[in-house]
Amino acid sequence: MADDYIKKIISFLNAHGIHVYHFERLTKHRAVVVAYGGRLNRVVFPSSGSDWRGPANTLASLRHVLGLFATKAPCRPRRVKRPRKPDPGRGRPVVCRSLSEQAAPVQDRYFGPLRLLKARLEAAGPSANEATGHRSIAREPMEETTSVALRTPWLGRRQRWAII
Repeated sequence: MADDYIKKIISFLNAHGIHVYHFERLTKHRAVVVAYGGRLNRVVFPSSGSDWRGPANTLASLRHVLGLFATKAPCRPRRVKRPRKPDPGRGRPVVCRSLSEQAAPVQDRYFGPLRLLKARLEAAGPSANEATGHRSIAREPMEETTSVALRTPWLGRRQRWAII
């Protein structure tokens, strides 16, 4: 595998007219040192690659280090796909349309007890404490009491009741 690396690197450098380079042996890797552009560039590659893409990846690293980017060929314009002629034997084409329906209104479970409290407070009328700026609920006995089940799932499964 390492011979593949060396063969590919040598052929790449010779193809670009670079003849001043040498290979170094490191502990678990090898390196190629290339004198190009007035400086020494070093690219490290494995002694035994684990993949068939290793030599190509090493060449890509070498190309980036040296700054050797080939100009891309101009792209040819894409062909526009022409619509297919209708085939009388195929039947009618199916047109997919999404039918958006309005969602059914969901009753607010938590607003009911608050609405009952508001109605009771409005029925009691303004008190003297509200006129002075103090807000407190008078604890007068009421003739009619209503128990409302509070839905409070964040407090656990136990049902809680509010007496209004």
